[in-house]
Amino acid sequence: MDVPKLIDYVVYTPHAGADLSPWSDFNQLHQHHWAIEEYHRALKQLCNIERFQVRGEQQVRNHIFAAIFGHTCLQAMKVSQSLRSIYSVKKDALKDATLDFIRSFSEGKDWLKPSFIRAVNA
Repeated sequence: MDVPKLIDYVVYTPHAGADLSPWSDFNQLHQHHWAIEEYHRALKQLCNIERFQVRGEQQVRNHIFAAIFGHTCLQAMKVSQSLRSIYSVKKDALKDATLDFIRSFSEGKDWLKPSFIRAVNA
């Protein structure tokens, strides 16, 4: 049986007289930390910030700007309640593209479509 690994968190209080409970401090910092993790994950998975085919300094800056701008647009769409999740854009686009491909590929290929043949007992 695998033993779960323990994670240690360190909380720094900048001045000794701060009157904050340790748990509320921890929860607030953890929420900020998690928001940053979600931001980086979305930039990588949805905006492809790590995938580019350019080498020039200005082109790399343009790509990074476009990725961050794309993320900002996705968040704005989510806030305006036109999206349930920023990940739904990618999912829906892939679903639509797959459906279009299947429809265009299967035209004139009726033999690919499944058909039911009743079994006959001898």
